[in-house]
Amino acid sequence: MATDRGSAAAAGTPFLMKHAEDAKIRHENENDHVEATFKGSKEKGDALKKFIQVTNMSPRHTVVHLRQIFSFCGTIVDCFITDSKNLAYIEYSKPEEATAALTYNHILSFGRLLNVEIAKSLPQKPSSDRSSYSLPMMMPEAVAMSLQQLELQRDK
Repeated sequence: MATDRGSAAAAGTPFLMKHAEDAKIRHENENDHVEATFKGSKEKGDALKKFIQVTNMSPRHTVVHLRQIFSFCGTIVDCFITDSKNLAYIEYSKPEEATAALTYNHILSFGRLLNVEIAKSLPQKPSSDRSSYSLPMMMPEAVAMSLQQLELQRDK
């Protein structure tokens, strides 16, 4: 009987080896997925650490003012005010600089106590991007009309 079991085990060995190999591959793929997900969230978390958000701003605040105030904390990579005009994002070159900017929480500026905190989500740039203006699209038409008027005046 021992030989029967031995031969059954021997016959099942390729199946078990294949099953073990498949399980190992699935496990590696799952680990790769988990690592990629963790890496993505870690990168996003690291990116967030370089951004601060500023709220309770006066309508008089501009990007220039914010840069002047917060540049003492480090190198500002980007600074913009959102469409709501009540929220600004400032990106520093290093997370430590953004952390230093937290000391400006409740600083008085234009009669308002600014709320300064690490950004809760990655900011989206305001839609008042230069590409969204209709003026540049009208410029060629305006130039063409001006040229026509000049030609008409010249012909007189």
